Amino acid sequence: MNISLKLIDSQSEINTKILNEIKNYLQPIFNKISKNIQPLLEKDIESVVKSEPEYLSLISGILRSELGIPDADQRIDRMLSAWSSSADIQTKTISIQGSRLVGGFSIYMIRSDFSDILSIPESVIVDSSSGSSIEWLRWLLLEGNKAIILRNYTVTYPGPNSRSRTGNAIMVKSTKNWRIPMAFAGSPTNNWITRAISRLDDTILNRLENELERNL
Repeated sequence: MNISLKLIDSQSEINTKILNEIKNYLQPIFNKISKNIQPLLEKDIESVVKSEPEYLSLISGILRSELGIPDADQRIDRMLSAWSSSADIQTKTISIQGSRLVGGFSIYMIRSDFSDILSIPESVIVDSSSGSSIEWLRWLLLEGNKAIILRNYTVTYPGPNSRSRTGNAIMVKSTKNWRIPMAFAGSPTNNWITRAISRLDDTILNRLENELERNL
C-alpha cells in the first residue's frame, strides 16, 4: 500500500503559523514579567539613588546646609517615592517581521529634561522670610557646573540662628559668589540621578533574565 502526503500550505505559510503560535504563547508571559518587575524597579531606583553621596549630604551633610533644606530626610524621601512610582516598564507588542519575532520591554525612568522630578513640590523650597523660591534640585542636577548660581551671595555658618532654615547656616550678601559645592556639581548629562540610574542596567537585565527563565 502506497501512502502519499501533500502539504496544502506553502513553507512560508507554515513558518508564519508557527511564529504566530509562539507569539501567542510569549505575549502573556511578557505581560506577566512586566507586572512582576514593576514594583522591583521602583525599589531599585530608590536604592541606587540613596546610595549616592549626594543623598547622604542632602540628608545630613554640607548640601543640606548650603541649600538650606528643612526636614531634608522627609522631603527627599517623599520626592524619591513620587518619582520612582512614576517609573514604568512596558511590554512591546510582539510582532512577526519576516522570519523572526520582534518584541521586548521598554523601561521609562526619567525624562531627558528632568521635568518629572522637577515638578514635584519637594524640589522647591519657599523661604518663609523672603518668600523667594529656592530651586535646589534644579541647581543640583542641571546647573551645578555653572561658574556662579547666585552672584554676590555666600553661605556662612554662624552657629545656631533663627534665620537659618536648617539651624546652622545662612546666606548673606558678599563680595563672593555662591555655587553648588564642586564635589556634587551636576550637569544635564552627568548628575546625581543619571549616575545612579546608570548603575541599574545590570540589575534590570538580571531581573528580566530570571523572570524569563522562571516563566518559560
